[in-house]
Amino acid sequence: MLYVTIQLEYLVRWKGYGSGDDSWVAAKDMNASEEIREYERKSAQNKRQQPTTPRPAKPVKLSRRSGRNRFDGSDNAESTDTNACVPAEPPLTIEPVPMQPFLPHLLRLWMEPPLCHYLVARESVLSALTLLSQFPSALLSRSTFPVPPCAEFPTSSLIMEDLLSREYSCYHDLGSDQRSEAKVAVVVEMLSKSYLLESSQPEDKIVGVTHIPATRKGLLRCCLDWSAVLGPLAHHDQSVVSGTSQQSLPSPQPYSTRTPPGLGSAIVHCDGEALWLVWPGTPSNLHWWTQNHRHPSHGCIPEAIKVLDGLELMFLTEPCSFVLPPFAIYWCIGFSLASYTCVSFASAAHWTVAQDGLATFKEAATGGCALDVMQRLLTKTQTWDQILQPAGPAASYLTEWKSHSQRVLGGGAVDDGRQLQRSQKYQIHPSVSHAINARCAILGLTKGDGVGVFAHF
Repeated sequence: MLYVTIQLEYLVRWKGYGSGDDSWVAAKDMNASEEIREYERKSAQNKRQQPTTPRPAKPVKLSRRSGRNRFDGSDNAESTDTNACVPAEPPLTIEPVPMQPFLPHLLRLWMEPPLCHYLVARESVLSALTLLSQFPSALLSRSTFPVPPCAEFPTSSLIMEDLLSREYSCYHDLGSDQRSEAKVAVVVEMLSKSYLLESSQPEDKIVGVTHIPATRKGLLRCCLDWSAVLGPLAHHDQSVVSGTSQQSLPSPQPYSTRTPPGLGSAIVHCDGEALWLVWPGTPSNLHWWTQNHRHPSHGCIPEAIKVLDGLELMFLTEPCSFVLPPFAIYWCIGFSLASYTCVSFASAAHWTVAQDGLATFKEAATGGCALDVMQRLLTKTQTWDQILQPAGPAASYLTEWKSHSQRVLGGGAVDDGRQLQRSQKYQIHPSVSHAINARCAILGLTKGDGVGVFAHF
């Protein structure tokens, strides 16, 4: 197995968030202490070199007899001070995370040792699934976690903040023949049964996922919060950025912003890396969804893109494993680099979580081989020990999964989806027909054990 630690680059911007400003400076850590000292040193030099600005005029003392200035004889003469200066604007820095060790910090936050071991497991995706299977069912209840002050139910924002700051991401070689590496990020997300979509099935829940590839100039800001949103070139210290249907993603133009009840923020520079956006089922998200877009499967691709407007998103890396309530539905949109055309692999309106839910899912999404992997893992037709053996079925499933995706996609971009539609065995959703993103995402449907898997190839 090959493991490579990801070194994230934290940026500090000195001159604000102007439209033409490109003065990003890389920091060695989230505190950016050296960069701040360098900025203060340069600011002190600039104070001596900047043109002076006159101070406000001093009050003029007039003579009682003549009404003139008793010093120079002029009326209301103003006094100037050539030594005055304008104080420099302080740098926009990154809020530091607690400097305690990573594992004790998580223990203090979450009070769940199995969760901490699960999060810091530097193993393969299969090992993560092993840990998932060992979780008690109580981890899916609201009372298990302490509630953050800004949310009615907790999410993984604090966990992701630690993962980002402590660089607990790794690569894992999925197949020795393809030598394909995938980042492994294990996070926990919980949805509350109190906030559900209007549905015939009371257990139906929906989570949206957006995949945005970053360009080389994609300076992305991550507001680590339960309502966090990631977007290119956010222009406010506490801004929440949402996607729009008017621009391609990513874009150098600022997006619409709002002010969240942030728990902290970080600026992450991703040089060509792909990122995930997840919007959880928060009350505001579900209210927005039910009011604006009740039937996503009935809309065209531009209409599906508008779904992103105003949503509260959360930052994740790919691929990810989730612990979700049983019978949760995932909805995914993938954005290409060339345009804002998206790929919708799921249709919440067409899905009914019932006995035939997995069969409906297989008909609605692409990649029947991958879905077969999901089915065998999630339904536990075999024991976890049998699946997770070094030469067990799971390894061959993932290898076949990868090879199938390359075979169907042809190793290149798909212009209109006709290449995918030629495969009669693997039916796809109609909205995939205009997909041009060759890197597709496969969705997972959780079964009764509450384990769902996202995979990316």
